[in-house]
Amino acid sequence: MVGSRGPSTSRKLRSSGRRGRRSSSGRAVLTACAALAFAIGCTPSTSAPPVIRRDETTCPRLDSRLLQLSNASDPEAFARSARLDLNTDGVVVVIDLTPNSDIPAGHRVTVQGRYLNTVQARVPVGELCPLASESAVARLSVQIVEPK
Repeated sequence: MVGSRGPSTSRKLRSSGRRGRRSSSGRAVLTACAALAFAIGCTPSTSAPPVIRRDETTCPRLDSRLLQLSNASDPEAFARSARLDLNTDGVVVVIDLTPNSDIPAGHRVTVQGRYLNTVQARVPVGELCPLASESAVARLSVQIVEPK
């Protein structure tokens, strides 16, 4: 019995030595693959444009719900949950203009009604922050849709 254990033990030792050599070369390959994966993952992607995240500092005169709408990954779902009137032409908003001002040109604003310095209009989601940043606009807020 002692003789039978001896050769199997020596085979295990010999095979362990081979594994040691394989694992050091395997570690080198693994390290090279990890370095390559890291380099590929850290390079900037050119496939998708950067997402512009707006906040209160970039759009201070924009109502918080309209700000959330402009940052939403699914504007339609957000508009439903916030009870905003959104369609393919934009969202219905209330524009408070500064005294003696008119709606700034260069924005796709569809006026629905006006009284003095207050305008109800439909504005595309992408135009909300740029419109709110105009000096003629005092505040851009939501027009809440009442449930039917």
